[in-house]
Amino acid sequence: FMKSRIQTTVDGLIMNDAHRSKGSANIDGKEVAWDEAYQITLLPIQEKKGRVRKYSVAKDLVGNIEKQLAEVNWGAYISLEMSEDGKTVIAVNVICDWAESLSIF
Repeated sequence: FMKSRIQTTVDGLIMNDAHRSKGSANIDGKEVAWDEAYQITLLPIQEKKGRVRKYSVAKDLVGNIEKQLAEVNWGAYISLEMSEDGKTVIAVNVICDWAESLSIF
């Protein structure tokens, strides 16, 4: 049988979470458009080349996930649960927010 390439979870260090406006741009000679979205910027642990990635949150879950991440520190180790098609975040699990234990914060 064939192995699925769709990731059901992505673990990594959170870099940012923010709302992105709808827009478009010409990138490498191609017109690229995107919708507004609430995105989580993550450095995936599985990423071998150190590439930071952005993951859009399912529209109906934005409020809950945004509230959950409101007190999470930059660099916390989190796990993103992805939709069945692997395109949107449907849940977030904070595995370790190490900055919580540092006395400087």
